[in-house]
This record gives sequence, structure tokens and C-alpha cells, in this order.
Amino acid sequence: MDRINKILFIFEINYCFSHLISIKSKKVLPTNFDSSDFISLRHIIEEYFMSNKIIIRNLKDIDRAAKEFLSLKQERQVVALYGAMGAGKTTFTKAICSALGVPDSVNSPTFTIINEYRSGEGKPIYHFDFYRINKLEEAFDIGFEEFVDSGELCLIEWPEKIEQILPDNCLKVHISVLDDESREVTF
Repeated sequence: MDRINKILFIFEINYCFSHLISIKSKKVLPTNFDSSDFISLRHIIEEYFMSNKIIIRNLKDIDRAAKEFLSLKQERQVVALYGAMGAGKTTFTKAICSALGVPDSVNSPTFTIINEYRSGEGKPIYHFDFYRINKLEEAFDIGFEEFVDSGELCLIEWPEKIEQILPDNCLKVHISVLDDESREVTF
């Protein structure tokens, strides 16, 4: 399917989502049918159309993968990293930061929610970990919207917790563990 057809298909799907929401408000859908059903369906469709795939064979290969990712991500500055616990979201974030020349130690901000680093060029990089938040308000409390609107690189672990406030231009990256323990990064 060429790019134009993909775009048209996505517009049709978005129209269907809007229509279903409209139908739900008129009480045509079951009351247990909620927005998470739409989000799950949207993830399935997005995964189908993800055109970039990077295989990370082992830890020695991760620096190459991070550089390849940076060359393919284009101008998108908000990057949502999806993956199961232990899939390698933090490790991949460390490799991205290393490729950008961050001299500091990069660690998951599991308890602080956000860490700020500086690239080799002195540009800020914001690293979020929303694993421990319980309410969406916690993201607002730390000023999440201001960070993503800053135009600087934002790397987000556990974006599922804040799905509703991710910007439309967010690059959704899925990290999967393959049978041979290598990782597949798709976006």
C-alpha cells in the first residue's frame, strides 16, 4: 500500500472513530464500550502501518541501532517508547542519549518522573517515565505539556499512562523482545 493510500486509510479510520464516539453518545453502543477500546484499535492499526524496523541483536549492537533510529525519526521530537517491562526502553534511551553526546549517566526517572540531560551541543533532552503515576493530573503537575511543546527531544517511557495527552505528532516506537532475545524496534 503506497503512502497516499495509507494516509487516506488513516483518515477513514479516524472518521470511523469519530462516528463511533458520536454513536456512543446517542446510546447505540453498549455502555461498557469506552475510549480505551478506540485506543487499542488505533494501536493495532498504527502497528500495521509502521514502516521502520530496527533489529538490535545484542547490547553491542545498540549504539548502531540508536544512531539508525535518530537518522530515521526525522524531525519528530516527542518519542513515546512502548514495550513490556524489561523490553529495553531505558537501555534504548541510554543509547539514544549517548549517540547525542550526553556526557551524564542516563537512568530511568521512575520516581522523579522526569530527568533532564544536555546533548553534546548543549540542547536539553527530557526523559520521562510514567510507570508509577496513578492519575493523569500527575503529568500536568510536572508541566508535561510545556516540555512537549518546547520543541526539544522528549523520550517517554510508559506512554500508555498518558495516552490521552500525547501530542498528535508523537512518534510511537514499539520495542519487542524476539524469541532469540534480540529486540525489534518498530515505528
